[in-house]
Amino acid sequence: MVSQLSSPLADQVAHALHQPLHKGMPRVETRHYISVYEMDPSHNKTLLKFAKLDFNLLQALHQKELKDLKKWWKGLHLNASYTRDRLTEAYFWILGAYYEPKYSLARKVFGKIFKATSLLDDTYDAYGTIEELELLTETFQRPWNKSYVDELPEHVKWSYHAMVEACEEAEEDLAKEGRSFCVNYTREQVKTLCLAFLQEAKWCHEKYVPTYDEYMKIALVTSPYPHGIIASFLGMGEIATKEGFEWASQILIPKAVKAASTILRLVDDIGGHKFEQKRNHVASAVQCLMEKHGMTEDEGNEKLREEVEDAWKDINQAMLQPHVIPKPLLTRILNLARSADVVYKDGTDGYTEVNQALKDKTASVLVHPINM
Repeated sequence: MVSQLSSPLADQVAHALHQPLHKGMPRVETRHYISVYEMDPSHNKTLLKFAKLDFNLLQALHQKELKDLKKWWKGLHLNASYTRDRLTEAYFWILGAYYEPKYSLARKVFGKIFKATSLLDDTYDAYGTIEELELLTETFQRPWNKSYVDELPEHVKWSYHAMVEACEEAEEDLAKEGRSFCVNYTREQVKTLCLAFLQEAKWCHEKYVPTYDEYMKIALVTSPYPHGIIASFLGMGEIATKEGFEWASQILIPKAVKAASTILRLVDDIGGHKFEQKRNHVASAVQCLMEKHGMTEDEGNEKLREEVEDAWKDINQAMLQPHVIPKPLLTRILNLARSADVVYKDGTDGYTEVNQALKDKTASVLVHPINM
């Protein structure tokens, strides 16, 4: 019907077919809708003016937060040139989780942990030997201490340093609210994450292709949303209760957390499969289905897309009342799933190989103000 419609309705329909509102990042969709609303002859000029002003003021806050995050990252003086230099994209991803002014501290805390996790991922992914990674994993299992950095090999010590620093600074920030204890939940998740990263590294080293079920048991952890979702709760204030952290930290991953992790892992595998297999890399979900289950690449991708759609249904169900944890916490899970949908749109890996579409979205919310 799109070709039979006139603007602005035709533009809205075409946009919705490409990026359903429910799966879109709220900040990106807000920017888009303001431009659509302005084209409507019946728009309220005062409302439009306030919407633009609100967007631009909030954009200025986000720019400051991004500048502070970059300053912090550079201030760590990490000798880790192998890691993906995706700090702006990382902040954009976090902005998908929460953009509101009241969550400024949450973005600050989560941003540091997000970047440290990305470095950790790259270290395990392709840049450490098995012996080095085993030592790094063992060090994370011990009580954390920055003095251990000097005991670790050059290739892996920076990821330990960055994560320990990020968590210590999170503790300092949350201590002002009497909530520093929350960071321990993140530390425990990092320990689990490192064990899963190490398992994938061993599979890669041994050139072992697991079954799909074997793979997903580990890959849901390394997605790494079980860890990331807990980190996203840290700076949210009193709404992030001990019960909320305990719920998200269960050994049997809660359905909503599992669903968001499934979405991220599988859209990542669909988008990054061909690129990753050009180098020494653990088998992706697509490769597991092809080699262990006799599927073609197209059949494998189709199965993964079906799994993603089922995971969205689980998230939708979790958002219905009665809520198992406060809705603001569940909304972080929903929003992080949305971030994954946008970053890996159309079968691309926008975080590893930043494409023009993601650059444009990032610039629309972080660089270019709306003309008044």
